[in-house]
Amino acid sequence: MKTKYQKDKLIITISVLITVQILFSSSIMAQDLTVDYWLQKGDEFYYNDSYDLALRCYDKAIEIDPMESNAWKSKGNVLNELGQTVEANVAFAKANDLGYEDTTRIDVVPNEMSEEISGINESIQPNIMLDGAKSETSIIFNSIILLFDASHSMSGDKMSNAKIAIKEFISGLDFESTEVSLIVFYDCDNIKVEQPFTTDKSLISSKIDTIQPSGSTPLNKAINFAKRYIDENANGMKRNIIMFTDGIETCTSQGTYSERKSIKISVIGYNIRKDSDLDKSLRNFAEMVHGNYLNSGDGFNSEGLARSLEQAYAGMGTGDVQVTLTWNANADIDLYVEDPSGDEIYYRNPTVSSGGELDIDNRCSNFIMGMPENIYWPLGKAPVGRYKVRVNYYDDCGRFGVRTGPVDWTIKTKVNGRMYTFSGTLYDIGDTQDVTTFQF
Repeated sequence: MKTKYQKDKLIITISVLITVQILFSSSIMAQDLTVDYWLQKGDEFYYNDSYDLALRCYDKAIEIDPMESNAWKSKGNVLNELGQTVEANVAFAKANDLGYEDTTRIDVVPNEMSEEISGINESIQPNIMLDGAKSETSIIFNSIILLFDASHSMSGDKMSNAKIAIKEFISGLDFESTEVSLIVFYDCDNIKVEQPFTTDKSLISSKIDTIQPSGSTPLNKAINFAKRYIDENANGMKRNIIMFTDGIETCTSQGTYSERKSIKISVIGYNIRKDSDLDKSLRNFAEMVHGNYLNSGDGFNSEGLARSLEQAYAGMGTGDVQVTLTWNANADIDLYVEDPSGDEIYYRNPTVSSGGELDIDNRCSNFIMGMPENIYWPLGKAPVGRYKVRVNYYDDCGRFGVRTGPVDWTIKTKVNGRMYTFSGTLYDIGDTQDVTTFQF
């Protein structure tokens, strides 16, 4: 059962993930962004422990409005986390001078206070210069490792179609905010980073063309290798390892690597008959590595694998019945779907006996702007009958007591492959609206 958290007036727990790209530049686009925008983005980085990025956001807010006390206070907090207590005290003092009354001075040893004031002044100025010019730097949101099975059994059409599917998948990625690495496991002791993290999809495509199948299938070693690599090299805050394979473990296993940051793992069974012993073994392997499992169907066309790659990346379940809620405001909007037997799926009851599941829940305690809520019944599992859909305005995730107010929402239903779209507005906390009923 999920626990909801109410917001504090001054500090909102923000998700370790964000879904928008931030530009640290003095371009026209950046100038159009508001102080409040940079404060909010800084808070998101701060609560993700990404203190350097948070500092840059607060600096941008100060650059736009040097009299904004909240920005100076937040800057003091992040400098304190970075161990820069002298600079933190300068920022706190500035916040106090501007009327922020809740700052706390950090005790420092005397020799720290004797540092050159010029060094302090440097630390509180925005650093946006690079080689004498303004820099427009994209912030990487997604880091993806494509973990490619190149064991001997992947020969022939399976290998050709796998390459087509991966190229199709990466063609749809936003490489402004996404980096991709290609790791290939050829044999028990032959696992290679064929392409380090890059935002150039042409590099990934060219490396894919060179892959040739060879030896055995080191699933466990490959996952551990990829987890360590993404831990040590990824720049994104959302970290994904997507493995696809046509076989089970054929190499000696090893201890599990414990990642330092959260990593989402997906294992895709490729050219494997559903509900076969091999399918069940791979499903068990995915559970063992705390990952999700998908079966892409046969390997004699690229469509199934391309679709599974997209689903693994998006993280949304789909099937005979799927209901997806989206909104674009700092609020916790909840999705409710009642199945034909009267069982209702929502945040307090994420699964029901008919097979339905709430697999994505976007709430204030881990809020991600733009992330949906999603309820689905897998293929062949949805019960026949009438379904009911409603939405509820559960909470306001606004910062510093600023109310979000009315929220526009959109719901898309997929029933037997047909899509329907509904939209409306929730006006305040507690507001509930019936959306639609449909027959399956």
